[in-house]
Amino acid sequence: MRAKVVIRGPKPVAPLRELGARIDLQAPEPNTWRELLGALDANLPVEGLRVAVQEYGQPNPELIEGLEARGATVTRVPVYSWALPHDTGPLVRAIVEIAEGRIGAVVFTSAQQVVHLLQVAAKEGREADVRAALARSVIVASVGPTTTETLKANNLPVDIEPEHPKMGHLAVALAARWREIDKKASP
Repeated sequence: MRAKVVIRGPKPVAPLRELGARIDLQAPEPNTWRELLGALDANLPVEGLRVAVQEYGQPNPELIEGLEARGATVTRVPVYSWALPHDTGPLVRAIVEIAEGRIGAVVFTSAQQVVHLLQVAAKEGREADVRAALARSVIVASVGPTTTETLKANNLPVDIEPEHPKMGHLAVALAARWREIDKKASP
């Protein structure tokens, strides 16, 4: 039996094509694990199959559980992990700026950024201040559904999530929000 290549989002398309690998199935936007499971259900049932899941920095228990519930034997393949940098000074400075109300927008481009922000804020004794600022006066922008889920799971607001989970769309949505704020602030 020939292995099937299934991808969740658009990022692996170019590298796989460069390698001459075929792509048998790609999850539709917004490219979350939910769409991936739906695409598998509709096009490539996994019951009785061994499925290797490449983990991108952190485990995805919902995807693993969903595959196992569909009768797949899952092998996790963690290719890297998300870790804080050795020098967290820039993040600590940003936490202080957020907590003291000197930052107007915080942009999250991955779920792990949410985790790291809260982890370092707690270590610095500023978690409550950061949470209050994010809830009160800071625009919170999320690149897409997975990051939004993590923000909401941590009881943080989401003011902006672009229609398509891509950086360019996120920048356009944030710029539009700033223009709205500027119009309201102008006399």
